Amino acid sequence: MGYDMATGTYTGILPEWIARSEDMWYPVSHVVVEVNAAQRFLLAHDFVRRWQALTGVTIVPHTTSRNKLDENLGLEALIPPVVRSGSLRLPSMSGNWKTLALVDELVTWTRDKKRGTDLAMALWFMLLHAPKLTTPKLPPRMWRPSFMLDG
Repeated sequence: MGYDMATGTYTGILPEWIARSEDMWYPVSHVVVEVNAAQRFLLAHDFVRRWQALTGVTIVPHTTSRNKLDENLGLEALIPPVVRSGSLRLPSMSGNWKTLALVDELVTWTRDKKRGTDLAMALWFMLLHAPKLTTPKLPPRMWRPSFMLDG
């Protein structure tokens, strides 16, 4: 992500993806970024904080190395139960190379694999952070006769 001071416009993949998500009527509210050498100082920039305020998108930093192999929060702990329970719904695998690539990564993932794990890691990021990014829904308020209502 960059900022052109001459034109006052934001550039890069992140602003493009956010605009595309809004055009498709699926606005993004949170973006989880891996805190590595490239993203370590992302949130230190004023223009990034201004962009967050303007768009309403929250950037959430994530440290992969610390959690990836954790027995309670790691990739092996979070992904298999979701897949086994049928809670993970993927687009059709017929001719969809992106879905096939994710399935291939999940099937061939090992603790010591260094390359070809971006899709599995992205799924893990989402599963790890999703509970913190959503607000719990309150149960619906049921109608009651007025004599049963409190004060």
